Amino acid sequence: KSYLVRSTFNAGLEPVDWMKREVLAFGSDRFWKVSVSHPGGENVSIERATPTAEPSLTNKPEGRELLSADKPQQVLEALASVSLDDVRKAEGLDFSQAATAVYTTYQGMTFTVRSVAADGKTWVNIAVAYDKGNAAPLTEGATAPSEETIAAIAKEAGELHARLSPWASQLP
Repeated sequence: KSYLVRSTFNAGLEPVDWMKREVLAFGSDRFWKVSVSHPGGENVSIERATPTAEPSLTNKPEGRELLSADKPQQVLEALASVSLDDVRKAEGLDFSQAATAVYTTYQGMTFTVRSVAADGKTWVNIAVAYDKGNAAPLTEGATAPSEETIAAIAKEAGELHARLSPWASQLP
């Protein structure tokens, strides 16, 4: 007995073809605020009172207008879903003049995102930390998180930091 089998196998030729391209995936309501700093010294901050509230620009530069009314929402939720096109070791890049965005979740986890141009591409490095002192103030009637919840958030931050901080990603 014999069988005729036809199959196609595409292993991919580029290293990026073998990588998990999704870097972060969170609920978009997890982020409380973001502070963006540019090398020239201009800083802007976006914050929302509750996960369902409209975010607002808390320190709009004088004489500047928003490109669109939903821009603060887009910036605040930019880390909710992050995928990459390429990756390299972060240690080979100079982040001393990087634009920096610090995203903070309601629970106090911070994502420090630094971006720099090199080799004709924009590279992003993400460091993650947790400090319950950075958590949003509790709303009326809310209870403080349990020690078990705090430990779970700290563990998640540590795992994310270990996975993301050594690398620089080129985002689509």
